[in-house]
Amino acid sequence: MTDTVSQTAASEPAGAPLAADPAALVQAISTGAADPMSLLLSQLGGQSQDDPRMALFMQLLQQRRSSAEPKQDDEDERLAAQQAELARRESARHMRELTDTVTKVYAELEVLRKRNDALAAALGACYLCFGSDPLCEKCSGGGSPGSRPPEPAAYREYVLPALRRVRMIQSIAARRATPFIGPNGAWPEAADSTARVGGG
Repeated sequence: MTDTVSQTAASEPAGAPLAADPAALVQAISTGAADPMSLLLSQLGGQSQDDPRMALFMQLLQQRRSSAEPKQDDEDERLAAQQAELARRESARHMRELTDTVTKVYAELEVLRKRNDALAAALGACYLCFGSDPLCEKCSGGGSPGSRPPEPAAYREYVLPALRRVRMIQSIAARRATPFIGPNGAWPEAADSTARVGGG
């Protein structure tokens, strides 16, 4: 009986302990909870000391693992470099858009400032607040339109055309509101009727 057990043990493959915990190896491969290569090497480590073939197999696995890791590292570095380049380009694009917007805003602001100054000069008003700010550093709230002599050129450009327009509108309204009186103090229609009757 003892000889039979010994023969059975001797006939077992040298790699039998590899399947000592197959469930753990399968779980590691399927879930990614652990490195399958590390788990496999740990299971084979105890056998490589007694079996030269197992030691050679372990050496091949180690070499394969060592050659695969730099490739993965290179791939990670390449992906990281690509992401960094994309982020840099996106940041540069946003910066260009922001710079263009700021440039346009400042250009519009400069135009509005010049127009504001010209209008204030035409009205004889403070160019900062038009007399609306008691804390104004230029007029202390006393720079309302007409508080100082208008600048002639600005007055002719901005104020005079508006005054002419207002006077024309007032003149037209006055003519429409005032009835036309004929030569004899009668309405034109009545004067024509009197002439026809007298002539008849």
